[in-house]
Amino acid sequence: KSTKAKKLIIDVISIRQATDRNDNKMTNRNMIKINAAFIILFFIFSNLVAQENSYFSPTDFEIDTENNQLIIAGKTAREIRSYNLSDFSLENSLITDLTPKAVKLAGDNLLITQSYSEGELLVVDKNSLTIKSGIKVGHGACDIAITSDFKTAFVANQFSNDISVVDLESQKETKRISVLRQPMQLE
Repeated sequence: KSTKAKKLIIDVISIRQATDRNDNKMTNRNMIKINAAFIILFFIFSNLVAQENSYFSPTDFEIDTENNQLIIAGKTAREIRSYNLSDFSLENSLITDLTPKAVKLAGDNLLITQSYSEGELLVVDKNSLTIKSGIKVGHGACDIAITSDFKTAFVANQFSNDISVVDLESQKETKRISVLRQPMQLE
């Protein structure tokens, strides 16, 4: 089981790196294959986590190819976990105050949305999983998108019906963009 999972992860990382280099050459069929591989990968790690004696409930993940790590947000456990991709060992974890919903790599940092009623965008050192700052955003923060220079983040606030625009250098929400109804995902 571990060998198959490891091979799948290596294949997915290789495909993802090729995709990043050749965005304009990617076909819909290949994108479907990549998405299917990520879904399978997600279920493999859900099963690894499920073998523990407590609930974790994965909601989102990122693969950090630079550090050979898989970072998973766990809703029920209110925890972020970092696994080593070579041997699937747990390297580090961070307990959050609120429920983590999304995780996104941003240079040397991880951006994590957490919410219960109010929402917050956490800026976390990706190596130590130490919180650098917490930025208040809208109600029901549930997804993140970032600019390629890692200077601006956008947070979908499901229950306040808006998108927070966050300046990551000043670590402040600069404005909110109203949307019709319950934004849940950003690309």
